[in-house]
Amino acid sequence: MKKERMARGEILPASSEDINQILILAKPFVDKGLILKRSRKKVEKMIKRKELRVAIIEDPLGKEGRKVQGFCACSLLSPQKAELHFLVAKRGNPFVAVRLIKSWLEILEKLGIELVFLTTRIDNRMKETVFKRCGFEPISIWKLSLRKLIPLLWRRILGRHSIAMGRYLNKIGQ
Repeated sequence: MKKERMARGEILPASSEDINQILILAKPFVDKGLILKRSRKKVEKMIKRKELRVAIIEDPLGKEGRKVQGFCACSLLSPQKAELHFLVAKRGNPFVAVRLIKSWLEILEKLGIELVFLTTRIDNRMKETVFKRCGFEPISIWKLSLRKLIPLLWRRILGRHSIAMGRYLNKIGQ
């Protein structure tokens, strides 16, 4: 996968040297219940499978190496569907989040994926500032894979209102 240039940084596949920064950056979001906690082992698996991309800034002096500014994971659920998850941007920076999502959308479109979706809390401000800017719209939960549908329905029963948002890449099934 080629590197994608960004103002003051790059988006590229995560590497093992990013794990500590990813876990540290994720912690406040996990503590607030905005994302699910991932173990070090789970992050290592995502990196090994090339499911995790990071937005990085290189230290211009070369003393500190790469600085992770955000990350986003993507799982292929079928030949037609993919899920974006584990999205974090430093200080909630929507620009970084948008660039991460768009980098995945480019890759998924080349793979012929038809539907990319994510689930998020109904009160998540990123619905308007990030997800809609990337072309995501609310979709019926029945378009999700069974693996995603059951937990989403369970959260709704428990009163934790989550919604599904999706984007069709290849205009099939819209």
